[in-house]
Amino acid sequence: MAIVFTQVDIAAEADDIWAILTEFDAYPAWNPVIRRVSAKPDGGLAISLHPPGQIAFVFRMRVIESRRAQRLIMDGHCLFPRFLDWRHQIDIETAATVSTLRQTARFTGHLIKPTPNFMMRPVRNAFARMNEAVRDMAEARRRAD
Repeated sequence: MAIVFTQVDIAAEADDIWAILTEFDAYPAWNPVIRRVSAKPDGGLAISLHPPGQIAFVFRMRVIESRRAQRLIMDGHCLFPRFLDWRHQIDIETAATVSTLRQTARFTGHLIKPTPNFMMRPVRNAFARMNEAVRDMAEARRRAD
């Protein structure tokens, strides 16, 4: 198993951060990694990723838990189950006027077993860039209000 954890403090309300994270059609305009999120007929999601300097790929995801403005947990895989599986957890906690956005991703599968650190640095960097983009958008919206 390989784990990636990132967090960022954001001077915005949890609802504003949640709105950005769940507005899937807007991802291509601001997200440095996720190029498209598409709903599947079975209720799942197809998430097209293209981390900078890496190959593009698609994860099939299903929502495991969703608590508005607090937590989103998704499970998924790339190509087929057990090749590259991914559990992605997003948590938002607010204290006073600052919210903390945390992302944790756990990767398992045949691709991870021989080289658990193979993709982790680019994934960590991609998550950090995504967190920064969410922070910048949420704080800009707050200043505009």
